[in-house]
Parts: sequence; structure tokens; C-alpha cells
Amino acid sequence: MSFDRSVTSISIKLIAVLAATLVAVAAISATAQADEHEPHDPFADPHPHVLLVHADVSFHPPLAPGQPPYTVHGYERCVDLAGGRALPANNHHRSLHFGRAGEALREAGHLVVPFVSCAQLDAMVGGN
Repeated sequence: MSFDRSVTSISIKLIAVLAATLVAVAAISATAQADEHEPHDPFADPHPHVLLVHADVSFHPPLAPGQPPYTVHGYERCVDLAGGRALPANNHHRSLHFGRAGEALREAGHLVVPFVSCAQLDAMVGGN
């Protein structure tokens, strides 16, 4: 009987060690997968916007990573959208940047610029 108890005790210890090893491997694997996620999309976070009315803009490929695909040369008027507060990131918001809403504004000679206030843009462009 003593032999049966020893085997059972060893089996239980072996199962516990195996279970702990599996938990550790799963935790390491989850951490590695979390590190391999896609780069952060800044447009996914709420951010402020301005509307440039009758904007003088030239479109081109981005000049550097993270830079916009356009250069603002001037504008008739700047409006801080939502009073300068960050707008929530939703489908309508993405349309403003990349969809029909942004396209319609651009075709009318206007431009929505993210991540900036009118005061900041005036300083960069030289005021209007």
C-alpha cells in the first residue's frame, strides 16, 4: 500500500508541475502575441479638427512618416470644429478623413485638418 500511495503522490505532483508549465507557456505566448500587434492608428483615438474654408492646398505623397499628404498654403477662414474638443472615433469620423464627407469638402475647396487648432495652424501657415 505504501508503494501505491507513493505512486499516487508522484502522479499528483507530476500533474501539478505539468499544469503549472502549461499555464506559464500560455502566459508567455499571450504576452508575445500582444507584442506583435499592428502599429497604433492615431486616427482611432479622439482628436481635435479644424475646417479650412476655401483652402489653398497642394496634395502629394507624405513628405515623411506621420506627415499629411498635403501642404496648406493659405485659407480664407479657419473654424475649430466641436469648439476645439476631440471628436470621438467612429465611422462618421473616419468618413470625414477618408470617405465621402472629406471628399465632398475637398471638392468644394475646403479641408478638414486633424490634430490641430486654428491658433496652431495660423502660427504654422503664417495667419490669414
